[in-house]
Amino acid sequence: MEQLDAIKVIAAIRPESRRQLSRLEILPVVDSTNTYLLQKMRTNMTSGWVCLAEQQTQGRGRQGKTWYSPVGSNIYSSLLWRFQSIQNLPGLSLAVAVMVVDALQAYGISEGIQLKWPNDIWFAGRKLGGVLIENVNAATVIGIGMNLQLPRDVLFSPSWIDIEEMTAATPRRNYLIGLLLDSLLMQLPVFAVKGLAAFLPRWRRFDVLYKQRITVRSTQQEMHGVAQGVNDMGELLLSDSSEVIRAFGVGEVSIGMGIEGS
Repeated sequence: MEQLDAIKVIAAIRPESRRQLSRLEILPVVDSTNTYLLQKMRTNMTSGWVCLAEQQTQGRGRQGKTWYSPVGSNIYSSLLWRFQSIQNLPGLSLAVAVMVVDALQAYGISEGIQLKWPNDIWFAGRKLGGVLIENVNAATVIGIGMNLQLPRDVLFSPSWIDIEEMTAATPRRNYLIGLLLDSLLMQLPVFAVKGLAAFLPRWRRFDVLYKQRITVRSTQQEMHGVAQGVNDMGELLLSDSSEVIRAFGVGEVSIGMGIEGS
């Protein structure tokens, strides 16, 4: 696997997107790229600051879960973005997931991509990556983790997949990171103006839960029903046995009756 290279990453970013990039920082090892930018945010860090790492020692997913982060094998990326108001933020993780899909398609992966509410990138029923959004007022850190070349023993699990297995080729890590950043830098200004509405039609095309029987577990309850997509706020809609539609802003979701990690 090629090492991270800022010149190669930037070469894959279009000039109009590159104008939104304030700094690209590459670290050999970090506890978490999101944590690193959240700590830096206390300074006058500008919007468009990116942190990449070869390895994370305490990579995080949603709800404090550990994100498996071996050295030199995957993408560990975080971007600081400053919005005008926190009112812009509902549904951001869904919009970012759509931006990730756009980057994967630009990379040449046109079939099999799926999105699982609220933050997972799937391929043919297996987890490829995820999005982690963390806010401090209207400043947001957008973390993206993606499997590129996992150790073979990890891929024995039916739950995971990586780019190498998907494409039967050695991943072009710097090029794909550039495409991901290009997609975010180009489309985050669109989200700031139009919100999730501009991304919902594309989300719905890739929604792996739609019309599936699912289980949603939150801290207060566990609900079973049929997924009915998402609303304009990015909340998951579920119809129960009484055909009542309920909206969920947070929760763990599984297809069927069991609960899977996300």
